[in-house]
Amino acid sequence: MAARQTGRGTLSRAAIVDAALRLVDAGGLEALSMRSLGRELGVQAMSLYNHVANKAEVIDALHERLILEIGFPELEADWVESLRLAAHAYRQVALNHPQGFVLLATRPLATPAEIAHVAPMLELLASSGFGLSQQMLIINIYFTALNGLLLAEVGPVPGHSDIPEPDAADVFRRSADADPGHSPTIAGLAALAEAGFNADSMGEQFALSVEVILTGLRSIVPDRTNEAAQQATPRGV
Repeated sequence: MAARQTGRGTLSRAAIVDAALRLVDAGGLEALSMRSLGRELGVQAMSLYNHVANKAEVIDALHERLILEIGFPELEADWVESLRLAAHAYRQVALNHPQGFVLLATRPLATPAEIAHVAPMLELLASSGFGLSQQMLIINIYFTALNGLLLAEVGPVPGHSDIPEPDAADVFRRSADADPGHSPTIAGLAALAEAGFNADSMGEQFALSVEVILTGLRSIVPDRTNEAAQQATPRGV
């Protein structure tokens, strides 16, 4: 279907996905509907169906847009270093789209473009000597753990993005007042919470968590790199 002009530019599948991302960034997934998309684009909702089949297709396209935004680094020879760099690229997308990150964290890959974008990670693991089952084990464990970390950092309350988070410092202060026996420790936590967690401190926590996860993976998944190198070396060399 050819693109056509609207009051706010050219109506196309790409324009619809752009508008969907704006809506989700501003108001969360609950703000996304075919009607709200039409309003955002200045067209009747029925016009959208010339370019997308339904809302599910919009969601898949939005998921693909976010996946393709992950700036996976040039893959290093060391699979651990590559996963480390990939984690920080993944976090950047979460920071860019905190309201939409829940899509990445909860929805599986659904399009060939998504598979093509992440395939080099599997190819790196394969070249490091890991079999298919080990590749999937590493990727599933790693990104499941990262999803939990990032949802805790940026994710709104599911279905209730308008609910503010509790004031941690206030909670600890009231807890110290209610239980004087634990007040030194709780009061200290209140002071720590009062100082707040800025982007730098959250980044440091994330980096430390990534190292913990990678250390765990290396301890439970046999490192096939040396074995693969030995198999590739001609005998007698």
